[in-house]
Amino acid sequence: METLKQLLGFHKGLRPLMQVDDFYKLLFQSVYGNGHILKGNPLGYLEQEAREMKWGIEDPLTEKISLDGSLIRVNLRPYVKAGNPVDLVYNMMIASNERRGSAEELRKLWSEFLGLYPQAASFRFPQGLPSHSAKYNKHYAPSYRVVTQAAFDDWMKKI
Repeated sequence: METLKQLLGFHKGLRPLMQVDDFYKLLFQSVYGNGHILKGNPLGYLEQEAREMKWGIEDPLTEKISLDGSLIRVNLRPYVKAGNPVDLVYNMMIASNERRGSAEELRKLWSEFLGLYPQAASFRFPQGLPSHSAKYNKHYAPSYRVVTQAAFDDWMKKI
């Protein structure tokens, strides 16, 4: 298990232009997982994103997003570039839909975050689901899905 400072440092090292919104989204995802994205037509949306995503940005295949390492982001660019089938990411998402975090868990992480970044105290929490900052979207064009490390490992064995 790593500390919050180490986890945030890892992500800031990958994407130095991260804003407070992006850290909040990271913490939110580390607590609540991917349940929100499974509504509607998640496979269709995933396939569309894989076709239309911006190329030329280097991402690691996966990134830990939770302190215990149980949740990760699977970055679609390196995943698709390697010739892996997009529908397996969907299967990983379904297999990962057990995560049920709590507001208390998020409050605790946010409080710890503010201890590391006190200048973020004026951050206005979004109504509904958090989004990446405009700067993050412009420079990094995020294209990923949140899954459990266990689901990723299990489904990658099938390739």
